[in-house]
Amino acid sequence: YKRQDLVKLFQEVMKSQEKDEKRNQEDVITGIFSDGRKDNTKVLMFDEETGRYHQRWIKQEHISVTSEPDGRYIFHYTPDEATPTSKPARQAAVSLHEWMVDHGADETALVIGGDSTNPNTGWKGGMFAHLEKLLGRKCFWVVCMLHTTELPLRHLFISLDGKTNSKDGWTGPIGKLLSKVNSLKRKEAFDPIPGLEALIEIPEDIVKKLSTDSSICYRLLKCLRSGALDPTLTNVLCGPLCHSRWRTFGEALLLLYMSDHGLDGEVYSKFIIILKYVSQVYFQVWYEIKVKHSIVNGPHHILTLLRLVRQQSEEVRDIVMPYIQTGAWFAHSEAILVSLLASPKSEERKFGIEQILKLRGDSDEGDKSPRDRKTP
Repeated sequence: YKRQDLVKLFQEVMKSQEKDEKRNQEDVITGIFSDGRKDNTKVLMFDEETGRYHQRWIKQEHISVTSEPDGRYIFHYTPDEATPTSKPARQAAVSLHEWMVDHGADETALVIGGDSTNPNTGWKGGMFAHLEKLLGRKCFWVVCMLHTTELPLRHLFISLDGKTNSKDGWTGPIGKLLSKVNSLKRKEAFDPIPGLEALIEIPEDIVKKLSTDSSICYRLLKCLRSGALDPTLTNVLCGPLCHSRWRTFGEALLLLYMSDHGLDGEVYSKFIIILKYVSQVYFQVWYEIKVKHSIVNGPHHILTLLRLVRQQSEEVRDIVMPYIQTGAWFAHSEAILVSLLASPKSEERKFGIEQILKLRGDSDEGDKSPRDRKTP
């Protein structure tokens, strides 16, 4: 860039930031969602011996914050370093609370949300719990429903095949094959998997938003029901594997089954158990959530997940049920009540209102103090 171009770009960025800040001050923010990651960041560090600043690369937490339900980016921040008396989750909550106070969102925010990691959702020391204590009242928690379906699958695979050994590798025989799935020859025909329910129809507006891997998985699942590979999918390649991207993990399992994998004996039996869970439970619920993604659908997705898991073997149920329970955030009473209030059935709406009035008693708004968020 030429100097004048950089100056112009900088001025445009500053105007945009000023405009966003003005909007943040004027808007009534009812939902605050956050997500963080650790990045390699170049910083200036002061050397007391030389009295100079030196550039250093360090791992630094960056947390992005959005306003919901419009999904508008608000700001991002780096929490203060944790101390012996203040853990990282609390530091993240303190920094976010300070911004909320400066912009009046501490009085208007009703909903807080993010992914299901323990630093966010820990009932005692999670960021959400600390934020509620700082606000002095409870909020509605929206925990990513897609995240809560991944942990049971992860532990099922680890239990039957083996642990991870890198950011994208596995120690078991099935896991080792997943990284080679793109080089295996595809089969034109294979045994269809029995017991698969019909996939939910995906509206066109959501289809356009799906990633390539998501669209391919949807088509592969239909092939799994028929026992024949769609010729247009013969040369498709699985997306990069990563232990934080379970959709491509499921895609690799589907493609492995439709390829000359060479698995047999006990290993093949375990592979089929995992494949059935991926196709009958994980992907079934995943696409349900993508289509019905409102918070009022949360309790229904838990019921669907439980119903589908009960169709699995006792061995599978014993492995996955503890992790389904710990991730059942939408089984909390307030989530069920919100779902009832939005029900198309008048008797369910009436029941929800009656329960709320009963809980409030003589108070106009009921007890709004924070409470422990242990899943039911």
